[in-house]
Amino acid sequence: MHLPNCQLETCAYVSICYILILRTIKPTMKRIKIILTAGLILFLTIIYNACRKNNDKKETCRISTIGVRTSTTQNTFSYDASGRITRLVAGGNLTAYSYSGNTTTITMLDSGKFVSKTTVITNDAGLAINVRTETNEAGTEWDNSFMSTTMMN
Repeated sequence: MHLPNCQLETCAYVSICYILILRTIKPTMKRIKIILTAGLILFLTIIYNACRKNNDKKETCRISTIGVRTSTTQNTFSYDASGRITRLVAGGNLTAYSYSGNTTTITMLDSGKFVSKTTVITNDAGLAINVRTETNEAGTEWDNSFMSTTMMN
């Protein structure tokens, strides 16, 4: 019995090869035809289930804690419903993030004492175009960085 030369590149080729093999088998070999047909059906079922796209939404992986081997201090992250960081706690330090439209405010505290407040304004692409860092609670001491949209192109 001569079997066709089959290249197993895709599901379609495999199906065609099985059909050609079934046609080359003599009618007296019904049992082998049945076994090969069952094998083809099983194979196509497995391929179909393995190849189809799964549209199930999977939860995004988020870092919750980072530890350093040489330190007992751990960094703990908290997130909002949109997956954005809202808090980072590292020992006695707290960094709080708040979001409003295209503005992100980052407030840093050390053992409950104000360290700085940074306000970041982003463009439609999410890139920072203005960053203002205040170093006192009154906001009278500050540094500002501004990026024009022409500089970013």
